[in-house]
Amino acid sequence: NMEGGIAACKCSTAMSYEETTIAEDEAKTDARSELARQLGLRVKTMVKRYKSRTIANRKRAIGSTFEEVAKQVANQYLQGSRVLASKTFQTPDGKFMVCVAVGLQPQTVKEMISSIAKQAGLTNPRDEDILYQEFKAYKAQQELEKETSETQ
Repeated sequence: NMEGGIAACKCSTAMSYEETTIAEDEAKTDARSELARQLGLRVKTMVKRYKSRTIANRKRAIGSTFEEVAKQVANQYLQGSRVLASKTFQTPDGKFMVCVAVGLQPQTVKEMISSIAKQAGLTNPRDEDILYQEFKAYKAQQELEKETSETQ
């Protein structure tokens, strides 16, 4: 269950079964790159939404270092991403397709956000909750934007 976590999946083609190990490594690398991209976007959006929310509610200025801290911490946690699933299957034309999903489990995401909050000097436990909610809200926001752009 990845509710509250983050994952990415990529596939790579191999011409023969012997090449599936290479294809799996390629798929894993591509999936990690996609995970890094998603995580970067989520963290950036989380920081932006948190800033606007807290400045509006508490008139508190948050230093520009907050986003830098968030990026650095996220990159550290990205190193701990794990392969969640890997599947190899043969296509009708005789080639092999290898798909790999990598991700950060929900508990790891919570630890990452806790670390971001601590390193950014956010001492109120409520701040951590807000950050986590903003992180999780990113996907819902993306889906909503996609739907509205499709209906226009």
